[in-house]
Amino acid sequence: MKFSQKIEWVAHECEGRRSMTVGELAASLSARGQAFIALLLSLPFVSLLSLPGLSIILGGCIAFIGFRIFCKKPFWLPAKVTAKTFSGDKAAHYLRKLVPFFSWIERFIRPRGTVFQQHPGLQNINGGFLAIAGLCLVISLHPASYFLPGLSIALLSLGMLEEDILFVWLGYCALFAHIILRFWVR
Repeated sequence: MKFSQKIEWVAHECEGRRSMTVGELAASLSARGQAFIALLLSLPFVSLLSLPGLSIILGGCIAFIGFRIFCKKPFWLPAKVTAKTFSGDKAAHYLRKLVPFFSWIERFIRPRGTVFQQHPGLQNINGGFLAIAGLCLVISLHPASYFLPGLSIALLSLGMLEEDILFVWLGYCALFAHIILRFWVR
């Protein structure tokens, strides 16, 4: 199932519910939820939005998500966060706003190399790269240095969501470019 279809299905499940918890929403996204959350957290950096301290908070969250993927741990949120309630109709409304974006992106991204993508070793590597990119956001001091790690996270997340090895490799390349520019080119 394409991720846009999955989001539409989750929106349909949320519709008509007066209240639901964050934990229920996270459970409905299944295993792909971690990559989806990482993608959402990377969007401020890809869109060049730079707010003081944002890279530390969101980069730390992304590094945590990447570490959980690396260790093959399920999606986890603190109990206080999972217990928060919200309107299911509002969630369906916001989720449906994401469907056109993912439908548009699915013109370029498609399952390529699914044999490799489903290999547990590659999932570990992808999680490790997400964690490293998140840490690069945490240690970045200048807003101009947020773009490449954010792009790497977005590409890796999209590649993991749609099982596209090309986007995963583009994510690796963006992270390597950031590391080379940050640490070796002065």
